[in-house]
Amino acid sequence: MLLGLEDKRGRKRNVRWGARTLDLDLLTFGEEVRASDFLTLPHPRMMERAFVLEPLCEITREVTPDWQHPVTEERACDALAHLSNEGVVCTDLTWT
Repeated sequence: MLLGLEDKRGRKRNVRWGARTLDLDLLTFGEEVRASDFLTLPHPRMMERAFVLEPLCEITREVTPDWQHPVTEERACDALAHLSNEGVVCTDLTWT
């Protein structure tokens, strides 16, 4: 489903790990833990990426303050505190 949304919005896959016009990832799904060729939950590198943790921290602070990573049990804001957020830019975009 997420790949289909990316395709509909014109996502180009030119270089692996390269810059992209759109990248949708399923980070976590409740307490689900799984690893397959198609899907790994929770996302294997989500707790290492400030650009993921900044908005996740904001969401969990407002919506689910007790959220913890299903495997490590670390909170998003705690993980973010250990990372540099250099290059992370907050925008005024809204979720509508």
